[in-house]
Amino acid sequence: MCVCVCFVQISGTEQERRRKKLDKERKITLSVAVVVGVFILCWGPLNIMLIIYCACQSCISSIAMETAEVFSMLNSGCNPLIYGTFNKDFRRTFKAMLRCRWRQISREEIEGSTHVTMNTSKVSVYE
Repeated sequence: MCVCVCFVQISGTEQERRRKKLDKERKITLSVAVVVGVFILCWGPLNIMLIIYCACQSCISSIAMETAEVFSMLNSGCNPLIYGTFNKDFRRTFKAMLRCRWRQISREEIEGSTHVTMNTSKVSVYE
């Protein structure tokens, strides 16, 4: 009887661990898909226009080309917004940096770390 109860508890814990891992993988997949999608939307028009421009220089106006170049540059501004939306640690660190509350962390602490978090009073690095 005790073995069955222990097995059910272990099995339930294992299912919850798998569910959390699957949820985490879904969030990562969604964030990568959004980053790639925004990249294609921002850089696609410029690349298409450059291909057309090689074949027919009079077919593309300079205003259209400049607009496409601006869109390609906007991609760099979109990435922090995307990462901030999908990653809680990135969002917290980015806010702290904007508020000038970032402290220097020694390189030795960062190299061995897999996770860096920001507190308002100090930076803590742990594995």
